[in-house]
Amino acid sequence: MLTRYLTQLRVYVEAGFTAAPAAEVGSRRDRGDLFDLLVSGATIQDLAKFGESTLLTMPDRVAAVVVGGTRRPLRRMPPLDEQGFLPASGPVTVILVAVEHLDDIAAAAAQLPPMTRLAVGPVVSAQHAAESIAVARAAQRHLDSGVLPREDVFRCDDHLVELLLLSDH
Repeated sequence: MLTRYLTQLRVYVEAGFTAAPAAEVGSRRDRGDLFDLLVSGATIQDLAKFGESTLLTMPDRVAAVVVGGTRRPLRRMPPLDEQGFLPASGPVTVILVAVEHLDDIAAAAAQLPPMTRLAVGPVVSAQHAAESIAVARAAQRHLDSGVLPREDVFRCDDHLVELLLLSDH
């Protein structure tokens, strides 16, 4: 986060700005717009164009995180609320996390109430984020029904065979 801030500060200074623009670069709104783009299956060109206009660093690979067992909003779940890509509006039940921040999921899960589970979808390229969301949501349904083992953080990458077998009723 600090590196991104310093990079943005350098861009502003080189452009002759004496103050940052009104909309903070990399704000939740920008990350929400990027979330919407990733979920809609945007092309690499669309992502690059959006990255240039917002100065956001585009993630190469992402994984979906779906919360289950609680109504606690993901918007207040550090550190994922600062690193993840959240929907711009509506209820937040799923976020996208860049692969370099996946290790922080355990820290976020430790702050959740008991019986809360996070289903982490498979790591995919950014333009296939919707697939990771679909797998994580399916895993969360199976976790809720008791078919899959109860884990605080369920990593779909570790249970692909089970998920494949459960996908065809």
